[in-house]
Amino acid sequence: GKSFIAHNIAVSLAQDGNRTLLIDADLRKPVAHRVFGMENLSGLSNFLTSEITLDSVIRQSFIENLSVIVAGPVSPNPAEILASKRMTQLLETARQRFDRIIIDTTPLTGIGDPLVLGTLTTHIIMVIHAAKTPADLIQKSKEILEKSGIRIIGCVLNSVDLEKERYGGYYKFYYKTYGGYYATQRPEEKP
Repeated sequence: GKSFIAHNIAVSLAQDGNRTLLIDADLRKPVAHRVFGMENLSGLSNFLTSEITLDSVIRQSFIENLSVIVAGPVSPNPAEILASKRMTQLLETARQRFDRIIIDTTPLTGIGDPLVLGTLTTHIIMVIHAAKTPADLIQKSKEILEKSGIRIIGCVLNSVDLEKERYGGYYKFYYKTYGGYYATQRPEEKP
């Protein structure tokens, strides 16, 4: 779900006219190359571990204004290379060339890659899997991010089963709330 969300945010920003760069920094299970129909022979991992140029790994996607850096070959030490000076340089250069940069990372739980990247970015969006991610894990992840000085600008609740929630959850709550709001208005106030 996290990659799906990252890709859709990047596409939306690009379609809105922003020069957008999507970086697949999930060096453990990369997917952007498949989604955007690109080869994964050379990408972020190659750039971070060699002297190749940034331009050699930035590719224009089939979406106008959207460029992609695929992950490249799976790395045996992702957190180490993501924390490298080359990654900092990549982001500094990208900030000068692009209006928006979206970085898709590994899940936060149990792996340090997102924390490393979070300290190099200005904001993060948490993606939470509905009905699967335990509340205590969400709270603990939030605390870890805040202690690391990483600013959360929002959360996306992913994979919500709207039919299941229709009569027992979100739908019922909002229906009751808005139904009560409109029922209490005077006739002249109703839209």
